Amino acid sequence: MDHILHRRLRKLLTSLWLVLLTVSLSAARFTLNPISVLYVPYEFDATTGEGLYGLVKGPSEQSSYDYKNHLLYIAGDTYVQIANISDAANPAIIHSRPVSSSVNDIEVCGDYVGYLENGIAHKNAQGMLHLMRAYNTTSRNWTDYLEIPVGSVPDMLYFTKDCQTIVVVNEGEYDETDVPGVFIDPEGTVSIIRLDSGRSEGYTINHLNFTAFNERAAEYEAKGVRYSYKNSTFSQNLEPEYVAISSDDSTAYIALQENNAIAVINIGTETIEEIYSLGLKSWKDLKLDVSDRDGGIVFRNHDIYSMYQPDAIKYFDVGGTGYIATANEGATVEYPTWTEEKRGKSLVDDGLVWGESPLISALNDTSQLGRLKFSQYEGINASRFGKIDQLVFYGGRSISIRKASDLSLVYDSGDVIEVKSSQELTNVFNTDTKPLTGAPEGSADTRSDDYGPECESLAFAEVNGTRLLFVGIERLSAIAIFTFPSGSAIPEFDSFHRAGGTDRSYDQLLIDREVGDLDPEDIKFLPYEKSPTGKDFLIVTNNIAGTIAFYDVVNTDGSSTTIAPDDYTDLDSTTGMTRAV
Repeated sequence: MDHILHRRLRKLLTSLWLVLLTVSLSAARFTLNPISVLYVPYEFDATTGEGLYGLVKGPSEQSSYDYKNHLLYIAGDTYVQIANISDAANPAIIHSRPVSSSVNDIEVCGDYVGYLENGIAHKNAQGMLHLMRAYNTTSRNWTDYLEIPVGSVPDMLYFTKDCQTIVVVNEGEYDETDVPGVFIDPEGTVSIIRLDSGRSEGYTINHLNFTAFNERAAEYEAKGVRYSYKNSTFSQNLEPEYVAISSDDSTAYIALQENNAIAVINIGTETIEEIYSLGLKSWKDLKLDVSDRDGGIVFRNHDIYSMYQPDAIKYFDVGGTGYIATANEGATVEYPTWTEEKRGKSLVDDGLVWGESPLISALNDTSQLGRLKFSQYEGINASRFGKIDQLVFYGGRSISIRKASDLSLVYDSGDVIEVKSSQELTNVFNTDTKPLTGAPEGSADTRSDDYGPECESLAFAEVNGTRLLFVGIERLSAIAIFTFPSGSAIPEFDSFHRAGGTDRSYDQLLIDREVGDLDPEDIKFLPYEKSPTGKDFLIVTNNIAGTIAFYDVVNTDGSSTTIAPDDYTDLDSTTGMTRAV
């Protein structure tokens, strides 16, 4: 009994400390009020049928909400599961459907539920879109409506407003074979599916590939679209990661994360119109911690660059102008016998850096640039003996806003994420999620030499007339909240929210049910009229933790009513599908 009381008291004090920290240090206008956490089983005991829970088991990669029936559909590695969240304080799994291969995404649109399954023979075999009707809670019946073959490693799907067109991005990642050193590297593609009840198969499909760009590879590489691994074609190097669609459903924007680019697709003509490089970010005038061997949080200015490389992207409008928000996570390119990254000191040791570079001293110092992972194929200057004179690393460690018309940069959060987290989440600054036997605070600063905080997921909202942007940050296990001044596309940092403990191992935190939002892979906002609580609501799907957290979104004065302007649609009123602004 004493142990239980002690644990409850510790949890209460931790929660109180986090709330006070968020409000006092950030002067936050908005915060998240925790409602409950759903622990999602990765498997079920063969004898008792009870759920089994664990970290890094992959039961909750993505989720999507059916507001009409208060059902949350959850995509995982071994099951697609359905939770009843009509009582958000007591969510419950009511159905588990086994899958043959891991499921990367799931979306609800009207009476449809679509989910994407990897290939069965091997990871990058042809994937499958399973299109289902909504789960019947009375008959408990849930069967396939259509099975639609798509591309290799289907990573994300998106319905248009009328639920009749589906855009699927197929990443086409390589996969190893049984022969050592031999691998399969398929094309990255985009599938556009039109539902058509008048056809015997029930749909039409067009797979768009990038092979037409192969003959222009040098041109696009010169513009900054990355083509790292030359033993594969340019189109094999292009890996669609994420899709955002314009508010009129005419244009799809495809994040090519490893390539530091976004492709633009005309949905009406089903053509790839252009590929835009996202350019490089200069850190010369920004604060940056780039070492895990500098004794803690140490910010310096270095005349180096990074690629933005977003994971999630979202479309939104301001005053009739379209914009794309990006979560700049970072990603390297790596094959079984080839990698592009090298630490700073190794670049010097291997003679890859221009000998007169003013950064040689910092590169030789493991407390400065010596530990940071750079690309060994970027920044090479032919006039300087083919050596690197512009050092380029991975990820923007930020969020950005770009014009949808030409992907030009209009805002980047710079060093805000790292600087603010160093002040407000000091004990988990740039922490690692491994080893699971270690505590979050015991791994602080260990990701500074990699991609830093890793912003990975985004969701727009509007609360009390203020537009918000929620940012899921993988290594902090935190949600950052940004606000937009009225009529502006330029956000301002508001606050952090971090749930869970930091002083015990991740494994113990799971046992204590205090693991928090470990790897917030997906975030969805529900306005109050679609919410199970009747208040503005946030759903955070945590992949490594195997949990889904539910929050009310509130002003720090306690209010949470949403009055949505005419141009704002985060959750479509007719389909119930969560949409970008």
